[in-house]
Amino acid sequence: MELSTAITRLCTARNQVLNRVAAPFGLTAVQVMALHHISATPACTPSTLARSLAVDSASVTRLLDRLENKGMLQRAAHERMDRTHDRRVVEIILTEHGCNAIRELKSHWQSARSELTEAFKQSEIHGLALAD
Repeated sequence: MELSTAITRLCTARNQVLNRVAAPFGLTAVQVMALHHISATPACTPSTLARSLAVDSASVTRLLDRLENKGMLQRAAHERMDRTHDRRVVEIILTEHGCNAIRELKSHWQSARSELTEAFKQSEIHGLALAD
């Protein structure tokens, strides 16, 4: 199997599994990935989140707006010592509701991982691991 085809299939399968896991929480796969990144990254900013999710700044802004409207996160101006009046740097912080959602979602990770693994034949996974 061609590497690009395998990666595309893997990403599609990942999104399908994450969408199923996230649906009871009123979230999408991308929103879950964003929340996970924010929870794992101290001082997360929109630009670091955009790089992590491989999306542009406009997409991250819309994503953050949706998650903020759901009460999952808040944005706070982060004042730097060298620029005390520059409020352009924004830090993304999970709310208690967002932390609870991530904690609850983590209990579903293993079953989601197993489901994703089953979506690929062992030979495909082995071939993907060996591809250069």
